[in-house]
Amino acid sequence: MTWRALSGQCASRCCCHYHFGMSQHWPPTARTITLGGGCFWCTEAVFKQIKGVHNVVSGYIGGLTSNPNYEEVSSGLTGHVEAIQFEFDPAIITYKDLLSIFFATHNPTTLNQQGNDFGSQYNSAIFCHNQNQKQEALEFIKKLEEEKIFESKIVTKVLEATKFYKAEDYHQDYFKNNPTNPYCQVIISPKLEKLKKTFEDVVAGDGDSVAPYWPRSISFIEGCARRLPRRSSSTEVRVTWVARLGIL
Repeated sequence: MTWRALSGQCASRCCCHYHFGMSQHWPPTARTITLGGGCFWCTEAVFKQIKGVHNVVSGYIGGLTSNPNYEEVSSGLTGHVEAIQFEFDPAIITYKDLLSIFFATHNPTTLNQQGNDFGSQYNSAIFCHNQNQKQEALEFIKKLEEEKIFESKIVTKVLEATKFYKAEDYHQDYFKNNPTNPYCQVIISPKLEKLKKTFEDVVAGDGDSVAPYWPRSISFIEGCARRLPRRSSSTEVRVTWVARLGIL
């Protein structure tokens, strides 16, 4: 493995947007979000379903080396997290809405692990592109903790967005291109079905269509709660905490 210090110039596979220390360039409303929630095959598949979300890219962020590849990141030695980065239209879906989906579709209480995937590259993390995102993320987590939504302590890291490196081409649209893969069938497909049933009015079908509606009715959420039994897993318990916190 070649260890290369991060330089001040962006590498060819780097997807840079807005960074801390450059506040004069921040847009009034940030339109880029970067999330690490375990294997990016799964998080990519989830957020490609959401209305107002575009250009979902799987990649690596937060590490010590430039242009990491999958094998290097999987070793756990580079410090990178598997993550997705995408653009969203705040007129259709807000940053807080996206955070609610993020915490609802992965387990934010396990360090160096997501389900049966083990390693620091699977850590839960929010990489913030401006101070507003950082503040909202911290407040969101604080409220989840105060309400004791999860049985264990939330370990999601809230970090400054650094260079994001696009993963190899075969990782992009992995679920779409490999629907019969056992991991896709056992892990991703059931999660997407629950997503569509629970957040039916925010799912765009093919993942790229846009519709100006986000459910804000507590009665809608309560209806979902009746359909899904409460369990300790984040996917199932999300309906309860979404309703209690008034996120929708």
